[in-house]
Amino acid sequence: MTKYILARFVLLIPVLIGVSVVTFSLIRLVPGDPVTVILGPDARVRPEDMAAIRAKYGLDDPAPIQYARWMGHVLTGDLGTACCPRCWSACWRRSNATRSPTTSPRSPR
Repeated sequence: MTKYILARFVLLIPVLIGVSVVTFSLIRLVPGDPVTVILGPDARVRPEDMAAIRAKYGLDDPAPIQYARWMGHVLTGDLGTACCPRCWSACWRRSNATRSPTTSPRSPR
């Protein structure tokens, strides 16, 4: 049984690498420029400033370099910045309706 579990863990490594490559590729295939998304569609920014933002976030690096940096962040638990921190707090407050019935002990009938 221990051999079987160890073999499954060894097979898990290529699967996780494959999933990470597919995830990174899908993120890069999204239409639009990430700098335009960061600044907003109506932002009036000089091309030099856009190039500086690309350099700041490493968007001007080749894809393998970006993947390596992204994997480094993922492995250390840095999943990025939430687009709207207030959204997370609102979701957490509203999830109480779901958490309460599932985590509280049942009352005797």
